[in-house]
Amino acid sequence: MSVPRPAHQATLSAGPTPGTVIGPAYWKQDERGAIVYATFKLLQRDAKVTGRSWEWQDMVEGHSIQLTNNADQSRAFAFVGMHEHRLYILEGTVPKGYPEPGLFQQFLGWVDKDGNGIRYQGIIYSNASHGLGVYPVPPRATRPATPPR
Repeated sequence: MSVPRPAHQATLSAGPTPGTVIGPAYWKQDERGAIVYATFKLLQRDAKVTGRSWEWQDMVEGHSIQLTNNADQSRAFAFVGMHEHRLYILEGTVPKGYPEPGLFQQFLGWVDKDGNGIRYQGIIYSNASHGLGVYPVPPRATRPATPPR
């Protein structure tokens, strides 16, 4: 799935040489809508929606979608979330009659820039609120990227 990045453009005619300015004039609104847009694209498939909800994975908000393909009856489970300005689309599909592919999503975790596992405490992280600086980022506990032995 490709998620378009709109180019906001204005043409200036100040003197003999026109110029074009391309910039992210509404980048915050674009970022806030990314989860909804990606979810919308998943829902446009030739499939029956069997589940759709607001969800969180490891304390980061997103959308959960479950689909049954109309042609071959395969099942798809997807999670669409955003963390620190990055959009994540996780999808698992299995043939008809196989166990639901939700387990892989339940092991999603987040790491900091140094590779250390993180988990927010008490408040679910929302990129629209916390990632864009509207509210402070919730406190988080750090944990090693690999469990101790």
